[in-house]
Amino acid sequence: MTTVILPRNVRPEIVCPSWCTVSTEDHIAELANLEGYAIHWSSSSGGVEHSSMTYTDGSPGPEPGQVYCDGWTKDLTLTEAEQLAHAILAAVKEARGAN
Repeated sequence: MTTVILPRNVRPEIVCPSWCTVSTEDHIAELANLEGYAIHWSSSSGGVEHSSMTYTDGSPGPEPGQVYCDGWTKDLTLTEAEQLAHAILAAVKEARGAN
């Protein structure tokens, strides 16, 4: 477990990947609950989004990034499956290109 100690009245700087949709204020509010890490979320595209966990300086956290897909509990038509596959691939490419 990592402990992050910040002096009172010091606002931490959060370094986000270019695709992160979380506000700095939300990241700061979550730091205590996330043991000092920031979880960055992408926007959803085609029901697919991705996240990554980092230290506040942007360096990688202890867990790898993840891809989330809506609609996995239903049968997909061939067209829906193809659209989902393209959305997953786009999310993976964006996540790999993240800083």
